[in-house]
Amino acid sequence: ITAGQNVSLDDSTDEFRSETERRIRWNGFTLAVDTVFTIEGDVDLETGDIDHPGALVVKKDVLEGASIKTVGDIEVCGVIEAANIQAGGNLTVHCGITGHEGRRILVAGDVHAKFILDADVEANGDIVVEKEILNSTVKTQSSILIPQGRVVTSEIMALDDIEIGQAGSEACASASIVAGEDYRLGLTLQQKEDDRKRAEEDLKRLKETVAPQMPRISLMSSQDCEKAAKLLGAVTKMDAETLRKNRDRLQQALRTLVPKWQTWPKAKMEAVAHVLEGVVKLEQGISDLTQEMEDLRAEARKRDKPTILVHKILHPDITLGLSTERFINRETVEGPIRAIYSKGEVRLVEAREKPQAKR
Repeated sequence: ITAGQNVSLDDSTDEFRSETERRIRWNGFTLAVDTVFTIEGDVDLETGDIDHPGALVVKKDVLEGASIKTVGDIEVCGVIEAANIQAGGNLTVHCGITGHEGRRILVAGDVHAKFILDADVEANGDIVVEKEILNSTVKTQSSILIPQGRVVTSEIMALDDIEIGQAGSEACASASIVAGEDYRLGLTLQQKEDDRKRAEEDLKRLKETVAPQMPRISLMSSQDCEKAAKLLGAVTKMDAETLRKNRDRLQQALRTLVPKWQTWPKAKMEAVAHVLEGVVKLEQGISDLTQEMEDLRAEARKRDKPTILVHKILHPDITLGLSTERFINRETVEGPIRAIYSKGEVRLVEAREKPQAKR
């Protein structure tokens, strides 16, 4: 544990002491104490955007169009309506959260609310909802807990367990409920895949550039390209006498890689060597990106597989996911029911772990 904002460590007693009477906040293994800014009414366009280096308490509502950013916790005694929220600590909303396209709620800690409607919510900590998540996208690096409520026409994703009262509705409204998947991993993998595709396109263009002079370039390995680049670079630095003495050795080394090298002026050799060096760098970059993606997927597969617990009822057309596996429920299933990962697939079992259904 380390001392954060407004906190000091007494080395003689190993005690942490607050330097002011404020609100305590945990950030990982850092203990901090935040100054609290209280707004007695609403936050709206008239109050303007709020950027506070501590904790914030709003006595009424956060209205549409507002923007709030804090280092610490945010507590709203009313509702949040279509606002942009960024909390460095926890977010507590005594009523509920309603959103709108283009508005996001980003929380470094936990989220507590009565309901989430038409909202885009991301958190690092637990997301606890009393009544329902409706028409929303809710993602977290921890757990989603709504044991007495329901999830309808929403996409929810948690790295840890998910616990809900009711999944879907009698109208067979679809929903996606995924546990054991890091939503940020998908974004990271997509970014690396995009980087790899761009590198492959650049590599193709470079090879096409030298193909008229080196017809075998498409068949050459990175090692061959690196060897040819070094030899051509060495030739450009040789004087006439040194080149004459080494011509036979160079011809033997380059005859299959760059057959016509002896007819080229040094400027052309330098240009081709530069392109080949670019080819080597791109191929190494592509290899590194591929390995990084494989390592990320392998690390994700090693994680403990969490479960999805539905207390009351699981309706049809609900997609249940655990890690990378998916299962679409096609019938009404009474709870308590649990989705578990077993033998490479998602299975439904009674809460006491007896098999109920199989994908």
